[in-house]
Amino acid sequence: MKVFGKDINATGKFWIGILAVISVTLGAGWLFGQLIINSAQQNQECIKPASLDSWQGLRVSSVPSGLQSSFGYGRGTQIIESTITVEGQRGADLPESITLFASPLIGSGGSVAFQPLSNAVGPAANQGISAVATRISSSSMYGLEVCIIASDVAPGSYTSQLMFPGATLPAGNVLPVMVPVTVTFKSEAVPYLLTMGVVPLSLLGMIYCTVILLRRRHSDVTMGQLFEYLHKALWSINGVIAFILSIGAVFAVWNLQCYRSLTWGSPWTTTLVTLVTMASAAAGASTVPMGLSKD
Repeated sequence: MKVFGKDINATGKFWIGILAVISVTLGAGWLFGQLIINSAQQNQECIKPASLDSWQGLRVSSVPSGLQSSFGYGRGTQIIESTITVEGQRGADLPESITLFASPLIGSGGSVAFQPLSNAVGPAANQGISAVATRISSSSMYGLEVCIIASDVAPGSYTSQLMFPGATLPAGNVLPVMVPVTVTFKSEAVPYLLTMGVVPLSLLGMIYCTVILLRRRHSDVTMGQLFEYLHKALWSINGVIAFILSIGAVFAVWNLQCYRSLTWGSPWTTTLVTLVTMASAAAGASTVPMGLSKD
């Protein structure tokens, strides 16, 4: 085989093949990652804000102690649902729907993810939070819907407060009735680490492990000889076994450290830590099969 007019031996062909595999994996992985990201988008429809936004003279009960939602690595529009009980003054009719006041979603570091949706703009806004209580049939039960539109949010955990302006509690207290809302977001890089990272990181860990073992056995090896030894070691039964084990180890780290974390990607250094851990897992998984290799 000739490349740029020069003959390439079997070792050279092997390393060119490795580079080709990595390049194809990165390209195909990016496409698959795009498909996964698109399928993770939230497309729920928000209820329109009510014209009434005052809870004056109404008494609320069965208020949830907190509401939670996780967008994962997707974005878009998501609804959090719950129920509350509303009682009015004697002889007064209950309204069909009432808007609640939602405070901005604030991250653990004090950063504001987005502001409440304005009634004038409605849920068609690009990003925001709103909440509406809608009467169920003719009962005193109301369905509580919190709408969160998140098109571009940094990973992390964010909190907000839902308030019922003017409402009272069953005991007659006029203290503000508040419900905490917690929303978590992962980095959108989660699927890409799987589709683009598993094969390259497995190979990187294998190569690192094999180089260390070869240097211990052949301390005086030259760089050219080292590549030949690597070729023989990786292109062997032990190398195939090590590659399979490495992929399993890298996937396990991705699943436990990245996929299962509700706020993975915050802070941004988490990404670097995960990449290093995945490559290290591949190196560790390769130690036994590559250590048993004859060459």
